Amino acid sequence: EEKSEMRVLLLSAVLLGVVLGEKCEVCVKVLDTVRGALPKKLKEPEIAAEIDRFCGVAEGKNKQLCYYVDTIKKDITKPMVVGVPNIKICERISKKDSQVCELTYPKMTELKDLE
Repeated sequence: EEKSEMRVLLLSAVLLGVVLGEKCEVCVKVLDTVRGALPKKLKEPEIAAEIDRFCGVAEGKNKQLCYYVDTIKKDITKPMVVGVPNIKICERISKKDSQVCELTYPKMTELKDLE
């Protein structure tokens, strides 16, 4: 009985995490990676160049995101220069292309390991 309660709690936590914690998941992760590769004092051309570099080697969902943002890079670089958080940048650009925040990484949701 204790195990089944634990499964219910874990499943609830997983579902809540899916609903709340993964908004714009791929976009935020990509921008975190790009921002992490740059110095603190950012300039638009440096950010654009790093996005291009990242997208040149990106695969899977990251590559798909690169395709979506290729034409709206300025909408990423300008706010990044002034320190806007990545989630806010992703939310803003998703207004131009909703697919930006619909991308998610594949999930492994097997509960059999709890037994």
